[in-house]
Amino acid sequence: MITNSFINKLKASKSSRDLEDIREGEGDIKPSLFEKGEGEKEKLTNSSGDGVSLRTPLPTIVICQREKPDNRFKSRPPVRHEFRMARGGPMDRRGSSVRSRGCGMSRKVEREGEPNPLSRGKFQESLNKGNSDIPVSSSSKYYSDTERSKGRMECGYVVPEDSRISKLLRRLCREDDSMKFLILCKQLQESLMVPENGRYIRRSLDLIAESLLDTLHSGPGSEAKFQAAKCLGRVGYVLEQDFKRYMDWVFSKYAVERNDEVRLLLMKAMAETLRLEEEVPKLEDFSVVLMTQLQTALENTDLPELLMGTVDVIILLTEIYPSTFTKHFRDTVDILVGWHIDGSQAITVTQYASRSLQKLNRYWIADLQFSLTLLGQFLEDMEAYGEDLVFPTSGRSSPAEDPPPTPEDCILRITSLIRVFNTVTRSLGCHLNPTVSPTVSWTFITDCFAKMLRTVVKALDVCMDEDLIVTANECTCLLLQHLQSKTSAANEILYGLIDSQLALVSQLADFTIISMLKMIAKTVREVSANLPLELVQKLLGSDSPLLELRFSPSLNIQAEVLAVYHSLLNLKNIPLLQEAYRYVLGDLEIAYKMYVPSIEELCQHNPHSKLMYRLDNVEIVILFHLRALADLANASNSIIGMWALKPSILELLAVKLLPFDKGLTQHSPLLQYSVLYLLYSHCSRYNHFVSSSGLVSSAHGRSNVHDILGLSVTLGPEVPTTSPTVGHLSIILNLLANMLSQETSEETRLLVLLWTRELLAQAQPYFTVLHQTAEFMKILFAIIGSGFHHSAAIVLGVAGNVEQMLAAKEVPWKGEVLSEILELCVLHLNSTNSRVRAKFSHLLSLVPWYFTISRLSDANRAVEVKNKPLQELSGFTLDILRAAQRHHLSRGSCGEMQPQQFRKFMGYLLQGVQHSDNDWLQDMFCSCWPLQPSHRAPDEDKAVSVFGNLALASSLVLLLWAAWEASQLCVMYKLRTPLGKPQDTFTNIERAIKSLAREINQQQGVPEDSSSSLPRFKEEVTVTNGTSCGSTWEQWRIRLLLEFLEHLEKAMHNAAEGCATAMMPPPKPVRTFFHTNKSTCGEWLTRIRTAVVIVAIHAGQATTAVRHGHCMLQDMADANSTQGPEFERAVMYVCWALCKLREPEAIQGLYAWCKDVAGRKFAWLKAASEQAQGRFEAAAEDYQKLLNQECVGSTPQSSPTHQITDENISNPVKQVGKTETEQHMLGFMAEQLTECYKAVNDWTDLLKWKEKEAELLMNQNGGTPQKYLMSSATSTAHAKAMAKFEEGEFTAVSELMKWSVEGASPTEQMWDSVSNNRKCWSSYKLMGKAYTMLTSIAMTLVADGGSSDVETE
Repeated sequence: MITNSFINKLKASKSSRDLEDIREGEGDIKPSLFEKGEGEKEKLTNSSGDGVSLRTPLPTIVICQREKPDNRFKSRPPVRHEFRMARGGPMDRRGSSVRSRGCGMSRKVEREGEPNPLSRGKFQESLNKGNSDIPVSSSSKYYSDTERSKGRMECGYVVPEDSRISKLLRRLCREDDSMKFLILCKQLQESLMVPENGRYIRRSLDLIAESLLDTLHSGPGSEAKFQAAKCLGRVGYVLEQDFKRYMDWVFSKYAVERNDEVRLLLMKAMAETLRLEEEVPKLEDFSVVLMTQLQTALENTDLPELLMGTVDVIILLTEIYPSTFTKHFRDTVDILVGWHIDGSQAITVTQYASRSLQKLNRYWIADLQFSLTLLGQFLEDMEAYGEDLVFPTSGRSSPAEDPPPTPEDCILRITSLIRVFNTVTRSLGCHLNPTVSPTVSWTFITDCFAKMLRTVVKALDVCMDEDLIVTANECTCLLLQHLQSKTSAANEILYGLIDSQLALVSQLADFTIISMLKMIAKTVREVSANLPLELVQKLLGSDSPLLELRFSPSLNIQAEVLAVYHSLLNLKNIPLLQEAYRYVLGDLEIAYKMYVPSIEELCQHNPHSKLMYRLDNVEIVILFHLRALADLANASNSIIGMWALKPSILELLAVKLLPFDKGLTQHSPLLQYSVLYLLYSHCSRYNHFVSSSGLVSSAHGRSNVHDILGLSVTLGPEVPTTSPTVGHLSIILNLLANMLSQETSEETRLLVLLWTRELLAQAQPYFTVLHQTAEFMKILFAIIGSGFHHSAAIVLGVAGNVEQMLAAKEVPWKGEVLSEILELCVLHLNSTNSRVRAKFSHLLSLVPWYFTISRLSDANRAVEVKNKPLQELSGFTLDILRAAQRHHLSRGSCGEMQPQQFRKFMGYLLQGVQHSDNDWLQDMFCSCWPLQPSHRAPDEDKAVSVFGNLALASSLVLLLWAAWEASQLCVMYKLRTPLGKPQDTFTNIERAIKSLAREINQQQGVPEDSSSSLPRFKEEVTVTNGTSCGSTWEQWRIRLLLEFLEHLEKAMHNAAEGCATAMMPPPKPVRTFFHTNKSTCGEWLTRIRTAVVIVAIHAGQATTAVRHGHCMLQDMADANSTQGPEFERAVMYVCWALCKLREPEAIQGLYAWCKDVAGRKFAWLKAASEQAQGRFEAAAEDYQKLLNQECVGSTPQSSPTHQITDENISNPVKQVGKTETEQHMLGFMAEQLTECYKAVNDWTDLLKWKEKEAELLMNQNGGTPQKYLMSSATSTAHAKAMAKFEEGEFTAVSELMKWSVEGASPTEQMWDSVSNNRKCWSSYKLMGKAYTMLTSIAMTLVADGGSSDVETE
């Protein structure tokens, strides 16, 4: 009844056939219930006795939080014919048709040799250990066929079919694919950890455990078995208070299991349980019992793998519950030490035993007396084997005893004992030091050290063994760490060990040499002051093996040799340090002289005088010694390094080694960089010796120590009265100036610039003193001079230094320094690198404005370099850039632009399209310019290289190349370009230049978009930031267009007429074409000259405007069309350009030419000549008279601005009302009158004129000629504000200087509307706005402050 109730609870209602199967299996199910513990059987009996059947609902089993659709009974599927919970049927087992664990045949067949064995059933062994009447043996788990069927029936009834865990177990047993098996294991691990499944797991523990045990035997691969073991471990963790059942089951299986792999997996399962326990402790009550079981298993282990698995579990348990291991510590240590000293074991086993013993360090420290006793026993055994090694037959009473061990066995055992001694020493750590643990005495440590050394030396005298050397060196380092300088008793033995190993270097492997070098370095560091001088000489002498080890291909050996040098150069004993320093300098001198023969002696009585190096090894030796000196150089505030070493580190590196020597730069730039970097690092440690320098202290008038104490100035030759660093800053400044003044590698120059920047930062508080010294001024000029370079990285480094210098506003820098800085800024404002342009634009703002204005207004101070070929020029100056331009125009034979590049370039030039890539022009140049030398002469190749560097660094050269090559392409292709046929090429260029002229003249209000009438190229281009190009790039574009027209005219003239020497002639077909079409080209040039002049004037290219204006006037004179308004307008433009160039004589000549050739006298030309000469008062008076006469009652016939003489006039000129040209003239004179008043700061007369100007211009018949005002941005309100400011009425200034759109002139309003569609590019418009803005800011500041103290120098 009980059984039926139990079954019906686990499974839902069944069909009639299923119920019959259940009845047949009832007899087999009952015994499985009684296999449970006594407590559970009693619980079942009590429940039955109380009338409560097992049909009482049990808690629902939840698998991974998956809900059941309902709780109704379900029909049970029929029991499988063979329920195996394994992978496949009997014939699916790999390797055999008979099912077994771990092998093809069952262990029963192996053990008893029975034929035709039967496979054992599953889930037959209960976890109930309380039933002690039933003996457990290895053969009790094998059943007959009937028992096997019975076990299958048990599994089919007890494990519910709807349980996820049972399904996963069945699938695991049947799965052959390793990847699917791992996925199932992961799902099973998650299901086992669901808290709601704990009760189910406890009830079905025997079935789950047996199933997982089967997978440990038959899993597909080692990883699959390991994951199954983790599942088993989680089963044990979930049991919690029933953990003892699981523990007993695991260790019982471990005891009877013959498959060592399965035994190891059982231990891994227990390790998984403890890992979970470490996260959330639940099994503390069972920890003592578990430790006992593990200790028993460890004692019975005879395989290394099982040892490792068992010890891992023990260590895990000790980390969770440390107290459980205390009474087992000594037993475990005995076992691990036995494995540790077993020489027959693999090195991995020995290393594992060592690591495991070190993990038990807390127990070693707690039982310190036991630890010391064990160390003493190791030493006794070690000495005994040492005696056996020297006297093999000593201590033996009769020959019947065991034969003495061979020398090899003795050395092996000594090595093992030292190795385990090292392990225990590491485990104790600092507690082996008597200062930490009073239990340990110094005598014990020194005795241990001496005994170990004596034994090792004896052994090495008999037989050389590398393992013994490595182990002994390791032990020496460990004991020296505790003893430090207390090794006087064993010093001689230690030095003997070092000597013996140095003598064997040639026979040692790399790992042994590394061990030896580590031991030597440790000895030098710990023994330190007690080292004998002979040892230093032996280690660094000419015969030392360490010198050869520096050339070893092993980087580890090189590093350890360097560590020995570092330890010697860090000694605190002055005589020892000086001796080591002398040996290092002597070796360095021998090697360095092979590169720089002119260096002085670095030390007296060089101990390496007879040493010679191959040239291939010289660089290695020098770099090695520099690395060896690095620790000494980087030691902060080292008094010994400053006072005891001669020469000092700074003197050695900066003076003795001559780092600025040109031979060093040529032969080995790497060495030069290394010396400078070490010196820079040394100086950085001491803040570049600025505060202690004599350059600072002498100027500040600091008192000396002997003056304060009242001592005599000289205290004897051995007592210096000044700091040894007093002259270091001067040495550094001179060195840096020399390095910056010569040609070096880019890396070296960048390092020097970084150094100078840090030095300037440290010296900034002392600039007021230092700027008066010659050394400091020398370094400043050297820094600025380094900025004349084409490398962007170097230029930015110089900019950082100059910015650091100009940040000191209180320092009155000399004019020569500021002049050099200004020239540098002007040079790099044309850089192709945006960062460089921005940086030097900022630097230009730091230069005093009065100095900038005065210098920029001066004439260019050009140096005559045009007679020198480009390949002979070096540097990066404006003069060299001009020379490069002339060279390319006259001898440029490479870098021809191709049609695809021409298309892209003309898209920008004619249409103003800004390409998405800001470096598109540099990319275009690189694609056209040759990268490698060709068959040209070496000088030409050098010139090509120089021009390429200059073009990539400066936009002046790059833009000239682009304009010149574009014009050359037009000529070489006979004007058949991507723009179209010759006529189309001319038309497109003409349309572009005339559209720009219309923008200036404002004849149609807002100028039309010329891009609509120009051909669009099929290039994928975008506009920067979604708008038109900025005003700066627009100005560049306009100027580049003008330059392109200049080059095109030159090239066409050269092709048509030829040139003597200035330009290379084109091919004959090209010359024929242009000679034939000379008149057509001339007509086209005449047609565009007016537009070119207008655009050139407003683009700031006055010289271009003058040339084209003269050509235009000559063409008019040749055509006898000098009496029309176009001629007068042309004269006005030429006059305006000459006025901007300050050429009064040329204007007077123009007046005379107009009078003689054209028969016309323009009175305003005389006023313009006065203005160009700088006589602004006279010019203003003349302009005033002319405007009054022109605007008040004058007629065209009597207009004073254009009187016509009787000479050279064949026909009288028909005079009508004021033409548009005359209105232009009125605007021009009004504008020049305003400029004259502004030039002399006559704000009162300017205000009067502005008030009168509006009245005069409004009275003109037909309208206002305001649009003909050229560039003035000065309105009546502005003039009034300036007049009020001059009178001192600051209160009204702030109101008057609030500029508004309403207060702007109509011309300004139109320009602003134009600027919305296109950036303003007129230089006069931009300069006028800048002038107005700066004036407004200055007056507003003064008005708000109420003070008129404004710097006006």
